Amino acid sequence: MAPKRARTAAASASASSSSPPAGAATKLTLHGGVPHHPSLAGLWRGERLTDFAVSAEGVEFKAHRVALASSSKYFLNLFESGMRDAADATHALEGIRPKALEVLLAFIYEGKCQIDEGQLTEVLEASARLVVDDLKEACAGAIGARLAPSNALNVWRLADVFTLPALEKAAVEAALRGFEELPAELATGAEVVALVQEDRLVARSEEVVFQWVKRWWEAGARPEAELLAVLRHVRALRGDGGGVPARDRACVAGAGLCGSEGCALRCNAAFSRRREAGATLGLRAPADLRRGRQWQGRRSHQQGGAVRPAGRLVDAAGRHDSRTLPARLRRSRW
Repeated sequence: MAPKRARTAAASASASSSSPPAGAATKLTLHGGVPHHPSLAGLWRGERLTDFAVSAEGVEFKAHRVALASSSKYFLNLFESGMRDAADATHALEGIRPKALEVLLAFIYEGKCQIDEGQLTEVLEASARLVVDDLKEACAGAIGARLAPSNALNVWRLADVFTLPALEKAAVEAALRGFEELPAELATGAEVVALVQEDRLVARSEEVVFQWVKRWWEAGARPEAELLAVLRHVRALRGDGGGVPARDRACVAGAGLCGSEGCALRCNAAFSRRREAGATLGLRAPADLRRGRQWQGRRSHQQGGAVRPAGRLVDAAGRHDSRTLPARLRRSRW
């Protein structure tokens, strides 16, 4: 039997601890860089003795090659490449906004920078692209400190894109602790499976987990395969309660979620159970019944295209067994 999940008290405590304080300032300072000598930072602020310019969307920022190369592997590789761009006085960066480039340069020269909270993702992307690792880690730390169920899924994906394993782990933990508050419409099938199968998921009951999965399914058009993969891990549908096998319960839930397609799901599951039971008895189901639907064509060995009885099995030699499948299963106490 699967272990029980954590309950409401843990969920409440975790949610309150992960939520940012009310009325938090929109400005924040990122630390963690290695500052250059104050005189060099002063020269940069006054645009004196600069020998290079970086532009973003047509806005130029003057800088010193030695400062850029010592703090950014992107610029180090550029200056050492010997290409024509390395000799140019100006280097244009596509896809980076001027404000993000300005704070990145401030971090390079002074080891810290002040940004708006809404710029965190943008500055993270710029630091990852220009390989300013200290700024990248500072952004990841600030994002992690602001984790909440409302943004856990987006942070999870962000951490995966920019290869931030510590932030990714923290985002998954936040999603597990605040599962009931996650925006179901934003989750992918793979994310739902990863969360629902975890023992650390915090929920009031397994019924609540199932209702969340139902909202996720109804929020958008998704392949049936995703639904069935998720339902395998919904523990409200698992176990032998009431004498109903786990795969029956998942199929019934699928019928409720899929509407008119539920009958086909139940039919396929029934024939799947029949095939599995036959395998345990050393028998195999007729070829035309293996997919849980009647054979529609004609075969030379079947007169008039008649379908073999659904309740019977054939042995390995292809001979019909006179006993029906239910009788076989009763005898095996399945």
